[in-house]
Amino acid sequence: MKFAGPFKHTGLPLALYFCRCLAGAGLLILCLLDAAEATAQELARLQRVEVGQQVSSTRLDLKLDQATTYTVAESANRIRLTLKDTDGPLFRKLNTYIDSHISGIRFSQRGKDLQITIGTRDAAPCLRIMDLAEGILTVNVGKEKGPAVPAIVPGRELILHGTARLVTDFDPPLKAEIPFVPTDGSAAEGGC
Repeated sequence: MKFAGPFKHTGLPLALYFCRCLAGAGLLILCLLDAAEATAQELARLQRVEVGQQVSSTRLDLKLDQATTYTVAESANRIRLTLKDTDGPLFRKLNTYIDSHISGIRFSQRGKDLQITIGTRDAAPCLRIMDLAEGILTVNVGKEKGPAVPAIVPGRELILHGTARLVTDFDPPLKAEIPFVPTDGSAAEGGC
């Protein structure tokens, strides 16, 4: 049997040759998809949002699994906070949140960035953003500036960072160092 072209006949049917080529291409695609997932895992994740109304402002606490950078854009009755390289749930329940300072909070994914749009009641609201602890971003929106945040003494930043890690990473021991012995009820009632 003669074959046309530069290929030698190896004894394998042509269909089996093409199956092996397709399997190789499929393996290559799987490797590329794993690389795409690895880059997606590097994004910070917004885990929780807490909203609390205060007398002079409304406070939003954004809890992230890691620190991230952000940008702020203010316009009439609107504040846009963009968290770079962050993803998270869209928290649709907050779309209709209304109080004396805020009229709705919308979350939207814009590529690799998470955009938070805060509708405000005032044309020129007072905005204060605090990034004191790692992974927690606090946004205050109100009519006037609240009390000033005390300045951290230079050289004490590591203490603040260590305290935040202690609170988040501390795991109490399973067995207490001091044994607990309950008090006998009759001894407690009788006095001496």
